[in-house]
Amino acid sequence: QLAAGLSISERRGGRDGSGIIDFVQRGEDSKILVPVLNSVIKTYQSNTLQRRSAEIDQSIDFILGELPKTRLKLENAKNAVTKFREGQKITGELSVSTQELLARIVYLETEEERLTYEIEEISKRVTSNHPDFISLNEEKSRTKSKLESTRQEIYLIPKAEQSLALLTSDFASAQGLETQLVERVEQL
Repeated sequence: QLAAGLSISERRGGRDGSGIIDFVQRGEDSKILVPVLNSVIKTYQSNTLQRRSAEIDQSIDFILGELPKTRLKLENAKNAVTKFREGQKITGELSVSTQELLARIVYLETEEERLTYEIEEISKRVTSNHPDFISLNEEKSRTKSKLESTRQEIYLIPKAEQSLALLTSDFASAQGLETQLVERVEQL
């Protein structure tokens, strides 16, 4: 009887909803209805907090699992740059134009990784036909396309600088990914 009079709905607002939930209990005996409705609300709040806490714990576990792999890639990339510099007896830095090219590549790689993470996170909450999910995938596709064309520019520079640029790019990308993972853990 009490359940028949209970109505729970989200207020409309924006494309993702308002996030405001209305709980309405219809009936005649307010001495019974108010405690029942309060109990339903507390249960809803508790379940929502537990679900969000579990999602956060799962994200932290994933990131903490990725950090050692990323740090290993970072160390390997650093060693590869050092070994190449020593083997080629290179003491100078990359040209300004090559450094700018690498900065663009690293930015695009970091952006692609950020979008991958956001897509993974939003896919836990919405369907694949949700406008935000679609928008993130389109943005990732555009970023990936820009990244591929920007990477091709490396092959236009002299061979020795090209090799160093590729190794330096790997190092900078690993460093950017590590920073991003650490920041995500701190945000959670």
